Amino acid sequence: MTPRTALGALHIGALMFGLTGVFGKLAAASASIIVFGRAGFAVLALACFAGLARHTVWCKPTLRDVRGLLLSGLLLAGHWVSFFISVKIAGVAIATLGFASFPAFTVILEGLIFRERIRLNEIILVILVSVGLILVTPTFDLASQATEGLLWAIASGLLFSLLSLNNRACSGRLPAVQAAMWQNAVVALCLLPFAALDPGQARRRVAGT
Repeated sequence: MTPRTALGALHIGALMFGLTGVFGKLAAASASIIVFGRAGFAVLALACFAGLARHTVWCKPTLRDVRGLLLSGLLLAGHWVSFFISVKIAGVAIATLGFASFPAFTVILEGLIFRERIRLNEIILVILVSVGLILVTPTFDLASQATEGLLWAIASGLLFSLLSLNNRACSGRLPAVQAAMWQNAVVALCLLPFAALDPGQARRRVAGT
């Protein structure tokens, strides 16, 4: 992949992530149903991709791999649920800005977990992110939807940071498509009980009752 192609893919990925929040806001379903549907579709899409792709290699996961995939799936479920709750409460802009705090969490957690030295530019990043989050919330009031939504979004960013660090610690042996498919399968299984209880509530919201 050339630098230009990689940059184009990055922009497309950023656009798709932004649209995810928009669709989440427009959808009448609850966060649990949205995440369950997203994960279920991802499992099917990745399975089809793996089946159609040439030279697909599947590795038998070890016990360590299984533990890592389970933890990644739980973190991914928490990340998406908290993100869509934030979208529902405070809107796409605040949810996306709050989630964008994950690089600051990653800098701090890498120093704590992997004992990596935190560089000056990373400290500046943490400070800038903190200032940005303060500016996003004019008044810190837990009764405010903006504050509540921002807290959910920050929780989403923290969980995403933990997910990326767990993937870093456990990755390397399983192919990316296989790992992503199993992670989304864990998400779907975790959300299945909640999604099964929500359809009636979603229909009532659509009907306006």
